[in-house]
Amino acid sequence: LISVLVAAFNAQHTVVPAIESLLAQDHGRVEVLICDDGSTDDTVTLLRSRYANEPAVRLYSSSVNQGPYNIRNALLAEATGQIIAYHDADDLALPTRLGSQLAALRATSADACFTSWVRARPSGIIQVFRDQGVKRLSLISLMAHRRVIDSLGGFRSARFAADREFHQRLVDAPSIRIARVRAPQLLGLWSPQSLTQARGSESLANGFRSLPRRAYAAAVFQQRVLGRERVSDADIDAVLREHAAYI
Repeated sequence: LISVLVAAFNAQHTVVPAIESLLAQDHGRVEVLICDDGSTDDTVTLLRSRYANEPAVRLYSSSVNQGPYNIRNALLAEATGQIIAYHDADDLALPTRLGSQLAALRATSADACFTSWVRARPSGIIQVFRDQGVKRLSLISLMAHRRVIDSLGGFRSARFAADREFHQRLVDAPSIRIARVRAPQLLGLWSPQSLTQARGSESLANGFRSLPRRAYAAAVFQQRVLGRERVSDADIDAVLREHAAYI
C-alpha cells in the first residue's frame, strides 16, 4: 500500500485533476490523504462532493492555513501504508508514476526515490529554464519507506523550500540509499499563483531566488558545514522567522 499525502490550498481549479491522476495509477494499492489547508475558495466543497464516498480517498481539513509542510507532517500520522509518497494539488501524475518509483525502490534496495518532472504554464506551454532544459528533479515526488521519514523527523515548518532541505538531509545521511526514475513521471503547474512565483518567495526560471529563500538556503548550508552544535535547528527557525517564512 502506498499512502500519498496531499496538501491543498485554494486549489479549486486543479485539485480534482490532481487527485484523479493518482486514482488512475497502474499500481493498484493506493490511498490518497488530502487536507485542505484553510482555503478561501471552493476547494473543500469540491473535495467533499467528489470524494466523500470514495474509499481510496481520505479527506481532512484545517481551520487555519498551516503551509504545505506542516500539513504533510500531520497527514503522515494518519497514513496506513509503509510506503509514503507526496503530491501537490496542482500537479498531474502519469499513470506509471507510483509503480515506476516503487519498482526502482525494490530493484535497488533503496530507502527513498525521486523522479523527474516537466513544468507547464496554465496555457499548456512547457516551461524552459535558463540552461535551456525542461526536465528537472522533482522534490515533491519523494517516495520513501515510512521509517526513513520518521527517522529524519519530517519537514521543517517553513512556508516554502522545506522539501529541498529534506532532500539534502536524505543525501547527507550515509545510511540512506536514494533511487531516481529519470523519465519524467509528473507534469507540474508553473503558475503565477504558485509559491515559486509569489512575491517574496520567488524561485524563477531565470535563476532568481528571493531573499528569504537565499537566507534559508544559507542557514541550512552553514549547519551542514559547521554542524548542529554550531548552527542548531532553532537557529534556522530564527532565520525563517526573521524573513516571515516560518509558519
